[in-house]
Amino acid sequence: MKALIQNSKVIQIETEAFPVHPSLEWVECDGSVAVGYLYSDGTFSPPAVIVPTLAASQDARRDQLRVDCTAAIVGLFSSSALGSPHTYDCRIEDQANIRMRQAAATIDALPRNIWAHDGVEFTREPHTTAQLDQVVIDMEAHIEADQAKLAGLIATVNAVGTGDDAADAATIAAIVW
Repeated sequence: MKALIQNSKVIQIETEAFPVHPSLEWVECDGSVAVGYLYSDGTFSPPAVIVPTLAASQDARRDQLRVDCTAAIVGLFSSSALGSPHTYDCRIEDQANIRMRQAAATIDALPRNIWAHDGVEFTREPHTTAQLDQVVIDMEAHIEADQAKLAGLIATVNAVGTGDDAADAATIAAIVW
């Protein structure tokens, strides 16, 4: 086996060498050498394992949990406002649309059509003011439940801190949505 070396680092492994730029060098190696290994004074060594600090692990996990929370919020939620369970989209534009239609129905008491899924398909269904009020209550409960879950997970992330950054990073990585 041959390792292609650039700036003391293995950048490629091949069974046979081939012509390369003069700044690169082919070196004989065994099957234990991998791309990313370091090469110095005729010896290959694995790259150093970089363990993130506790703060870096916590920051990265909190950021990912916020992304996961947003994805959960803008998913679907359920409401029985129409008398049986229906699901509703909860993307930002859907939240605004539902709230706007609820406000308009409060003014003139006319039913408003919003998209609802009855288990078979999404259709525009007429909702009375009371039904729209219930959809908004259920939407808010859905959002609040996801926000509460996020708060709990962030509290768990924040509580990690044994002094061993590698162990802490593994513990934090296991905290998932």
